[in-house]
Amino acid sequence: MLFQIIFECAYLLFSPLLIFAGLFTDKKKIISYKKEHKTVLIIHGYLTRGVLHFFLKRYLEKNDLTVFTPSFGFHTEKADILAEKLAKYVEDKKLDQFILIGTSYGACICLNYLQKFNGWDKTKHFIGLAGPYHGTYRILSPVYREKIASSRILNPDRVTCVSAKYDELVPRWSSQLSGVKNITVPVIGHAYLCSLSEGVRQLILDKANNPAN
Repeated sequence: MLFQIIFECAYLLFSPLLIFAGLFTDKKKIISYKKEHKTVLIIHGYLTRGVLHFFLKRYLEKNDLTVFTPSFGFHTEKADILAEKLAKYVEDKKLDQFILIGTSYGACICLNYLQKFNGWDKTKHFIGLAGPYHGTYRILSPVYREKIASSRILNPDRVTCVSAKYDELVPRWSSQLSGVKNITVPVIGHAYLCSLSEGVRQLILDKANNPAN
């Protein structure tokens, strides 16, 4: 628990440096694609970059998964605009039958992609990590206050929403959806849940190997 608190404080303190580093990271070094491997697509949150998921990506790749971590800027636009960019990215990369993971505001982008851009045709399972689907009073950005979950989920059996026991940015009432599988992981911190949680890592591996479970 102490490590989780320390990690969360360090993340909040040093995340601007990581974001700056992400601007100069060669995307070709971050993204690789081997068709024979199971594929995972991770969409990051508001005011961050894909490089922030380095540890999660590395862990999954060590377990024989092919991982994509695209960035569409700093994700400051509305979710439906970014969802359209995600749809184009999937089409350009010719991705199909992947596990889709959205962290924080990235989960809202993913949900829009699934619901409005026929994303279900290419997605085996969607995992939302601390997604502010119902908005959140902790963040002042109008983008973050946008309420995403206003329509019925088309494939609720293929959705898993994950919340931290304590999240300083997105409360559980916002990160859970009606009619889908909602999980609360006993960890502290928004960033820790999205980056280092062993429970989240195991969930992703399980869904990649058997998405029907």
